[in-house]
Amino acid sequence: MQRKARVVYKKSMSERDESAVSIRKFLRSVSLFHRVSPSSHAFADFLAAVQVLHFKKGQLIYCQGELPEGLYLVRDGEVQIVRTQFAEGGMDDLEGLIGVQSRGGLFGEVSFLSDEVHSSNAEAAVDCVLYRFPPKS
Repeated sequence: MQRKARVVYKKSMSERDESAVSIRKFLRSVSLFHRVSPSSHAFADFLAAVQVLHFKKGQLIYCQGELPEGLYLVRDGEVQIVRTQFAEGGMDDLEGLIGVQSRGGLFGEVSFLSDEVHSSNAEAAVDCVLYRFPPKS
């Protein structure tokens, strides 16, 4: 998989403020958040940290070997998770599809939780809107 230039659109604060209600509603619909009280400080902190990202079909979200920038949640679209096996001696690299995440799907969690480099690539299979939750500083 050849690395493509990443062009990511992050919403401005005013756009985020306007969509905070829709983000909250979407997060509450995801099973990970079902038991979290929407009035809790933890949920409020999580909501405040969320970054809204837009990717076009074919854009790489992250690459195998990169350090994690956060945990990803698919709002709209589909993301392919692909692992590259690098060949030696002029042979072609082999790529294997690990999975596809769609609306409500989480990915990047292993690297996010372990703080180790990504073991796969994540690529937008179609135009996507993602929520990224950066690690706490």
